[in-house]
Amino acid sequence: MTNQLMKTALVPTTTLCFADVFSYPEYTLRGIGSWEDVAKLGSKNIGALVSDARGHEKSLTVCISKLKEQQNLLEGKSGSDFEGLAKQFENPIIRELRVPRDSWAGDEDSIEPTDDASKTRARDATTFNLCGWCKHNGSGTGRYNYMITTHCQLIRGDNAPDSLLHFWTPCLLQKMTAEQITAQTNRIKKEVADTLAMREKVQGGIKFLQTLKQGQPEKPYLTSLRPHDQFNVGDEAIGYLGQWRGEHNLIVDGKWVPVTIVYGYRYHDGYISAQALFPIHSNKSHAGGCGYSSGCSHAAILLRSEFDWLRHAATDGDLGFLGLWIANIDGRDKEFDRVRFLGDLTGNIALPPADWQPPADEILVRSVRDAERVLHMLKADLFETEDEIRSWANMQLREVHPDRLSGKSDGVKAYAARQTRAVYAARDLLIDRLRGRQK
Repeated sequence: MTNQLMKTALVPTTTLCFADVFSYPEYTLRGIGSWEDVAKLGSKNIGALVSDARGHEKSLTVCISKLKEQQNLLEGKSGSDFEGLAKQFENPIIRELRVPRDSWAGDEDSIEPTDDASKTRARDATTFNLCGWCKHNGSGTGRYNYMITTHCQLIRGDNAPDSLLHFWTPCLLQKMTAEQITAQTNRIKKEVADTLAMREKVQGGIKFLQTLKQGQPEKPYLTSLRPHDQFNVGDEAIGYLGQWRGEHNLIVDGKWVPVTIVYGYRYHDGYISAQALFPIHSNKSHAGGCGYSSGCSHAAILLRSEFDWLRHAATDGDLGFLGLWIANIDGRDKEFDRVRFLGDLTGNIALPPADWQPPADEILVRSVRDAERVLHMLKADLFETEDEIRSWANMQLREVHPDRLSGKSDGVKAYAARQTRAVYAARDLLIDRLRGRQK
């Protein structure tokens, strides 16, 4: 691969800025300064940016639809019209008010309706009567189907209350004049126009990104653009040991260690669990010293293909992209040294002892705690039926069953077989325990 540090991509002219296209560019494009830099990111990263922009476009479309619904509801009406609409809904008398024992504070904002009718009343039941169960209440604090404190989504700006509304507040629209409601309608019309203009910019950005993507080679994902399911059970990966910290100490030499992705805590939900083929630290309770874990968006773990790509780039490759990739690493992690990481890219890979033999012992499941650990449950007592336990176990079996990993290496298949037997054992132990408790 030729050094592309001084190579300038042909970027179509655009007046769009990142904020015109993306919801949170300060995260999505962390460390990226221009569209010229975006053009250097490769097809996978640009494709991820297209998906991000499409998500922004969809949210704006939903917002426009909601605003138009509000506009149609208010247009041409006065307070008396809402008095008539309110008659279609319940206007209850709240029978019981108090501050619940589990409330954080004892002020007026913590007072709630505690009668059974209030607790079971459906959301939207009191529309245009009381705020708590109104269809058009907004954010605030809530419980059951009601908002304890909230705001009216139909009234903002002029005529809007200075503070949050309590659940018992009578509908403000009923007391508004036609002129006041017309002012709210005009506000919404302007918001619709502004949001349409925003969406048009996003749509232009999507077309622009699609143009940038054409003919681009694949490069490793930026850590901020990694898809949630990038790391899958059985994948070969590399863990970074250069800044290892924790309650256990390293017992190997090297900056990096080969690991295999395994099923673990928050799989495909922001967290990655992996295992080395040999012990790498002194914490034997963590997979016999072989365990390794990291956040999905952290540079401390890389797919083996990504590691090889970046390692080559550090010596004789795309230094321009490598600089952008390093700059994208989250600088808020003050303990992670990006400069040191860059220097360690060419460091040694840890190797197993010459006489090391992979484990062949079964994963023992002899207690509830063992079962919770195998199934990655916080507390088994939270599961009240056999179906719930089976469903929880099946989530893991869909990922670790040997039939799914038949094309992987012998080491991965051995792990899959042992883990699957442990999952079945943990599931059956918890089901037998549940049946005993139900007798």
